[in-house]
Amino acid sequence: MLFILAGTGVLLYIILWLVVPEAKTTSDKIEMKGGAVNVDSIKEHVSNIKQTITEKGKSANVSEKVRGVVGKGVVVGLSVFQAVSKVFGVGFTIGGIFMFVFLMIILFGNTGIIPFLGPDRIDGIPMLIDIVYPGAEPSSLIFISLILVLTIPIIALVTLGVRILFNYRQNIKIVAWTFAITWSVAVGILFIYSTQFASNFKSDKEIRYSVPLENAGADELIISVLEDDQFSNHVDPYDDWGASELVKVDEEFIYFGLPRLKVIAVQDTGEFRVSIIKESHGATTREAINNIERIEYPIISKGNQLFISPYLKMPKEDKLRAQYVRVEILVPRGKMVKFGKNIDRVLRHLNSEPIPYASKYEGTEWVSIRSSFYPKGSDDHLIYETIVDISEELSEEEPDEQEED
Repeated sequence: MLFILAGTGVLLYIILWLVVPEAKTTSDKIEMKGGAVNVDSIKEHVSNIKQTITEKGKSANVSEKVRGVVGKGVVVGLSVFQAVSKVFGVGFTIGGIFMFVFLMIILFGNTGIIPFLGPDRIDGIPMLIDIVYPGAEPSSLIFISLILVLTIPIIALVTLGVRILFNYRQNIKIVAWTFAITWSVAVGILFIYSTQFASNFKSDKEIRYSVPLENAGADELIISVLEDDQFSNHVDPYDDWGASELVKVDEEFIYFGLPRLKVIAVQDTGEFRVSIIKESHGATTREAINNIERIEYPIISKGNQLFISPYLKMPKEDKLRAQYVRVEILVPRGKMVKFGKNIDRVLRHLNSEPIPYASKYEGTEWVSIRSSFYPKGSDDHLIYETIVDISEELSEEEPDEQEED
């Protein structure tokens, strides 16, 4: 209706509000509602007022109870939170201290936890850094940076645990920023040196050398391994020791006790042929070749015997650049190889043998037949010898028949 009157209703309402007196007394309020003023109406009005007041009181009591319950819940929640935070504080503190002690033992003690570290192998992390990272003397700076990178997060964890545990609220922003900047600088130093380290593996080179044999035309070649004066004659790299435990460093050389021997059966009927393949990485091809040329790996040929070394060694200043040595022996058809003393000291591979890796070879003899090896005296070997004998007899009979003709 107000909109139908085009806004005049609003004006009328304002005028009435100004003119009509305010209903203050009980009779005025009853008349305002259009009721008759009498005893009953006054009683009813008073009763309504009383009921309204009672309901508002009840509502106020309910609100007060709700507020009380909520308040108690908040108190309980805070108590639980504080208890849980204390548990975390104890965990952070004890765990951080344990990690710190454990880290110090690894960094400064020869506990054997890291397999390639020890007094008879690589004597501590500083020496490991010295033979891995490029440069003349990088180990001190890298070692300190490594300690900072590993220990600062642990110290931060312990500090957090102590603050939670003892409700310590004092501002330590200066200390936090000092730790953060120090840690970032240490990470940057490690990143720079690690980038240089990775660049030293850009080039990979392999060089093959022929090994002259004293009696390459023999029917049998006996292969043995020299005495191991750096590790042990009783090490079988397939069973006991991993590559990490067969690394040793002294004042001059790095020793690596995992050369590989590969014996290959070939179809031709010529002589035994022996090659040594040396491999290394370097920042450049020239550097990789220099590393290869400085690898020492003796091989001795004496009669029909071949002696190979149980380890290779290289100058300490060449660093560890994945230097590697492999010996390959080509065995012509019909000829034999016999594995002699200490042969199980090196990684060995007899191709086409049913179990080519990790077999115990010492004292065994093998015959090269049809590009495969068969044990001496096996059915295949006997059949092959029979065929050879028949072939030789036939070849001897042919000239006789030609002479008769």
